[in-house]
Amino acid sequence: MNLKWFFSFVFIVFLSVYLTSLNYKNREYDWDMPGYVGSVYKMEFPDSQDKVHKLTFQSIKEEAPRDHYQKLSGVKPFRNAIQLYEKNARAFSEQLPYYEIKVGYNLVLLLLYKIGLSVPMSVIVISLLSYFFQQY
Repeated sequence: MNLKWFFSFVFIVFLSVYLTSLNYKNREYDWDMPGYVGSVYKMEFPDSQDKVHKLTFQSIKEEAPRDHYQKLSGVKPFRNAIQLYEKNARAFSEQLPYYEIKVGYNLVLLLLYKIGLSVPMSVIVISLLSYFFQQY
């Protein structure tokens, strides 16, 4: 009887790993990412909104596939408001308090960043871990 449960558990773990890897391969860079990435950089550079803005969009541009970045920056499809956030550091900084409210999430992002992951990848890793563990 215990062997049956063991194999069931192993099957579920392998299925979860497989589904999580599919989630990683089909990841989406959405509008929340600049907000959380900016929040982490703001913790690092609290007095420099221009540096936070530049680092945020630069790090996402390096990490994200081109079509994802174009969607995220409001180029394709065309979205004027989103383009404003990418072009204007002040407008972007005004959006950050909506993301800074999640203090614990941002601290975990900062921790992952400090141990060597890029900030955009830290957002993805938390998302993947959440997806993996919600299956249990």
